[in-house]
Order: sequence, then C-alpha cells, then structure tokens
Amino acid sequence: MDPVQYSSESSSSLNIGLIVIASILAIGWLALMASGVKLYRGANDSTIKAISTTFLVAGGTIALTVILGVIEAIPNSLSGPILLAEIAILSTIFWAIVLVDAATNESKRGNDKIVWVLIILLANLLGAFLYFGIRRKSRIAELSR
Repeated sequence: MDPVQYSSESSSSLNIGLIVIASILAIGWLALMASGVKLYRGANDSTIKAISTTFLVAGGTIALTVILGVIEAIPNSLSGPILLAEIAILSTIFWAIVLVDAATNESKRGNDKIVWVLIILLANLLGAFLYFGIRRKSRIAELSR
C-alpha cells in the first residue's frame, strides 16, 4: 500500500471521528444549557437554582472549549484535558451543593441526615445523584403534606 494513500485514509477517518465527537459534545452542551434554563425558570428552591446555574455554566464552558478547539485557538493536545478539568470542577460544585442541601435541610429526626451526608461523602458524585434523584424529591413531598 502506498504510504501517501494510507496517510490520507487515516486522516479522513480521523476527521470523521472528530466530527462525531464534536457533534456529541454539541448535543450535550445544548442539553445542559436547555435543562439549566428549564430548571431555573420553574424553581422556587435555592438549591435547584444553584444546580441549574451549574448546568448553564457547564454547557457554556464546554461549548466554549469545543468552539475554541474547532477553530484551533487552543491546541488539540489541550482540548481533552481542559474538558476533563471543566467536567471535574462542575461535578465538584454539584456535589458540594447537594451535600450542603442534605446537611442543612434534611430532618433531624432519626438518622436520615447523618446517613445521607455519609452516603454523599463516601459515594461522591454517585451519592449526590442518588440523594438528588431519590431522597430530595421524597423529602419535598413529605414537607408539602
């Protein structure tokens, strides 16, 4: 096989891969920003507003990184680490917001507060998603009765 021909074949498959990755990231940041706006508009709770603001910031920073990577304003070797750093920072912000919510708003009767704070601390992001998805909704439903 001619080396020049092999080079162009691998280059075109690399370009297709980059287009697919950029498309997935674009859909992701659009979804993050849309869900952030929807959550913020319907929220009466400061925790939900803080999380929706995090979604908006996440979508914006990921979009900015992808756009800067596409126009080659930042080197391709830095795009991946920058995206990972953004995701790590925003995940930590979400985790901290949920931890503060559990520590301040969970009822003091029984061991619910201690158990949920420990779950969030020990299971990190998974614990935060579990609390936010399961317990927080049931706590709000209990309080509205």
